[in-house]
Amino acid sequence: MTDNIFKVSVMINNEFYELLERIKLDMLENHYDEISHISDIGFEVLFSDKLTKYLDELKSDIVVDYSEGSTKFPDIGCAPYGVEIKTTTSNKWVSLGNSIMEGTKRTDIEEIYVVFLKKGGEVDIRIKSLNESISDIKITHSPRYEINMDQKKEGIFEKMNTNYDEFSKNRNKIPHLRKYYKEKGSKSWWLDDEGENAVSMEIRSFSSLSKKEKEVYIVELFALFPQMLESEYEEAALYMITRHNIFDKSFRDKISAGGKVIYKIGIESFEVGKSMSNLLDALVSIISFLEDSQNVKLINDVWGSEYCNVIEIKEAWFKRSSDCIVKKGSLSTTELTLEEIALLQSDQELLDTSSLSLFS
Repeated sequence: MTDNIFKVSVMINNEFYELLERIKLDMLENHYDEISHISDIGFEVLFSDKLTKYLDELKSDIVVDYSEGSTKFPDIGCAPYGVEIKTTTSNKWVSLGNSIMEGTKRTDIEEIYVVFLKKGGEVDIRIKSLNESISDIKITHSPRYEINMDQKKEGIFEKMNTNYDEFSKNRNKIPHLRKYYKEKGSKSWWLDDEGENAVSMEIRSFSSLSKKEKEVYIVELFALFPQMLESEYEEAALYMITRHNIFDKSFRDKISAGGKVIYKIGIESFEVGKSMSNLLDALVSIISFLEDSQNVKLINDVWGSEYCNVIEIKEAWFKRSSDCIVKKGSLSTTELTLEEIALLQSDQELLDTSSLSLFS
């Protein structure tokens, strides 16, 4: 291959790719020992310098834009192309990429290539277009692309019937992604429309929470997952870890463990299990949660519903909860319905409860 195949001012995609391949061979042949132990930033700097040198030799008008430590995406700009640098110390061609929201993406880039340095095992470098290298979307504290330079099956974009360029320009990425997961039968309520849940990176145990924190989360869980009344806790536990970074291997016991208790309200007194007792203790707060218009979107996402207002949501919750109560026989010792109990609790003049407080 000779230098004169490259245009002076503009290169078409395959020509730019061939240039990157030349730099790759240069590095493997002449800088092997150096790149075997090079840092992530060090490799970015080295590749940027090489790219500048080669373009200068070709008398190209393409200008390399790289600032060490910058958060711009891709790492190296050379409009209309961009180069994203990835490195790994493992012997695998897999790494997490940037956030799908791409808040720091360069605006003058039309095609992005991934240059991936694998330092584990036999040192090697692979180069692919970003569209070809993205295999999946993974969730850390936000949805991020997974880069896999060794993928041999359908990538995430093929599965979603799109490509990187179309998805990147989509202003409604999260609804698109949520729809894809929903069609797969997977839950995606942990995705908000900004792609960020603002959760702590620290994973906490439910047992480590304060009494007040436990009560707040119990309200949220019973509002979103009334099926806990039927001893179905899997979705609630998954929700806690994905949305709040809270996990407990004995999560179910935290909600339902314990014997029967006597619940008193007004002149009524009846026996209920611990899970039902927890719900009744939190019922006023649960209703407040359901009546908060800011929670409509979250509730619809979790339930897979399309309710338009809090009235519809509250009615649906009472129906769901009552169905669970009937199946489980949770209020079999009283003639009061859940809605009647809620009315009694909301009327302060009639409320005279001596129920156990949460997690006492």
